[in-house]
Amino acid sequence: MRRERETHEDGLVPRRGADAPLHTWADRIEAMIREREVTIIDRVRVLASTGSTQDAAREIARGQCPLGPGVCVLAGVQTAGRGRLGRAWSDDRGLGLAMTLAIDPAWLAGSAVETLPLAIGLAACRACENLIGRKHALGLRRPNDVVERGRAGRKAAGVLIERDVRPGGEVLLIGVGINTRQARDDFPLELRDRAVSLRMLMPEGAEAISRLDAACETLREIERAVAYECDDVRRSWIKRDVLVGTRRTFVHNGRAVTGTVEGIDPTCRILLRTNLGNVVSLPALSTSLVHE
Repeated sequence: MRRERETHEDGLVPRRGADAPLHTWADRIEAMIREREVTIIDRVRVLASTGSTQDAAREIARGQCPLGPGVCVLAGVQTAGRGRLGRAWSDDRGLGLAMTLAIDPAWLAGSAVETLPLAIGLAACRACENLIGRKHALGLRRPNDVVERGRAGRKAAGVLIERDVRPGGEVLLIGVGINTRQARDDFPLELRDRAVSLRMLMPEGAEAISRLDAACETLREIERAVAYECDDVRRSWIKRDVLVGTRRTFVHNGRAVTGTVEGIDPTCRILLRTNLGNVVSLPALSTSLVHE
């Protein structure tokens, strides 16, 4: 196992409830690798600051052949992160978790590759619930946004999966962003009613969660999720769906369709009942949700 780190920290021991210093992150995750808690990566790279962990992981993976199984890239600060469909996911104050795994798909079972977007969303959701100690507090908004259950539906975490073709084969870039230590006022004004952090979901007086704890728990859950069969991932995802019964707008082939969500099978279709009373079936893999 090769260590790859680039950190800038003062070396102070963290206070109770404080964030773990960056220089401790690689040691902790490497211990998980040695103990075989995590097997889909064998290297760790911790950056003090980067534009995007997705881009950083892509460049690191391109310089390593063979890649397998993979490398975990984490950042103390992410200044130009992105989510699905080009949406911004940045954290220039170092309060959220920004992590990307660059994985050789050959190290995953075929079913894991097929359902990877759903499995990683499921893993992120479970990790967040484990960290705040509240089961069923969070759900999944198709395809893999982790959101607070209830009318507010504030987003706590997101997933971005990209593929990169390089000499020697393909690389899967699995990005996970978790709002970890933010207070409401730490979010931009336009996001304060749409975003929530683990800190905000904790019981009053509880100690804040460190981003390192969030990273480790997420890695454990990803390790579990990629071992599931396709049907198990699908069933577990459906149990956590938060859209059924709500009125939503989706876009398919450039056409917007609005209605009440009657059902979602994340691997094949979305069923909407329109104002006219008819049920429209939209292909799940090529249909996008319009965020209100």
